[in-house]
Amino acid sequence: MGRWLEVVDKEFNTVKELAPNLLIHLSQYWPKDMKTRFPILTNLNLHSSDWIEENQNFKDNELIQLKDELELYLKVLNFEAFVQDFDTNRIIENFRNEDYTFKDYKEDLGSFVSLFEECIQNNFEVKFYL
Repeated sequence: MGRWLEVVDKEFNTVKELAPNLLIHLSQYWPKDMKTRFPILTNLNLHSSDWIEENQNFKDNELIQLKDELELYLKVLNFEAFVQDFDTNRIIENFRNEDYTFKDYKEDLGSFVSLFEECIQNNFEVKFYL
């Protein structure tokens, strides 16, 4: 099946599906000690022990925290916030090609923030699958 994100409503109907690869690989360039500042985002990493039967589900407060962590990360990328030991320039260096630019990266992250906001407003659950 591959990596997948599914949004479901209260009746478990699928509302939306998409590939979450960007979020699953997000923390691979981060310093190891970022887990305390971004616990949910680092636990989405492919090698995290939080995957239970290749699945992680988020709703209510966990989904709010996931959205908040992603918003903070975007602020750090835009130099609007500071996180100790986080090297924003190192992240930017990974996007020095024409195929997938840093601008594209930030826009894609922003799309996930919008999706999570919609899910919170509608009491949807977000399910990640490996």
